[in-house]
Amino acid sequence: RALIMLPRKNGKSLMGSAIALYGMFAGEPGAEVYSAAGDRQQARIVFGEVKQQILSNPLLAAECKVYRDAIEVPLFGSVYRVLSADGKLAQGLNPTTVIFDELHVQRTTDLYDALTLGSGARKEPLVVGITTPGYDLDSPCGLLYQYGKKCASGELDDPTFGFWSWEADE
Repeated sequence: RALIMLPRKNGKSLMGSAIALYGMFAGEPGAEVYSAAGDRQQARIVFGEVKQQILSNPLLAAECKVYRDAIEVPLFGSVYRVLSADGKLAQGLNPTTVIFDELHVQRTTDLYDALTLGSGARKEPLVVGITTPGYDLDSPCGLLYQYGKKCASGELDDPTFGFWSWEADE
């Protein structure tokens, strides 16, 4: 798991698209890559960035089947899809890579938990929250933020959690 927090307009979608492409091409065979967010339109932002990168690169375009709501890489049996914000609909998925855009707007952990727990059978799953900072420390993002701060300070030692936050000093 990872949490990346950046102020607005600092390249979160581009960063998320690079992670998604890595998951489709360098992840395990049969990879399932998903974009998730507070709503489907927000989740489509990173997906659209990936789609544009593929379509503008002849080498990537030759390896992919690009559809309106999915991208397949037949050589590796991988697929990339956009999810709705409903956690109940994400039950049963087997994600290898999840890009969770604007995690700070999530009020419940339903979708995040469904995707994180669903990735448990994968060899090297990666669930990355990319977000602008929020204010609610009791939200799913706020809890991850507090956990990340403890990891960054050395209070907790969790090599499976990545935390990067660019923020102003108190």
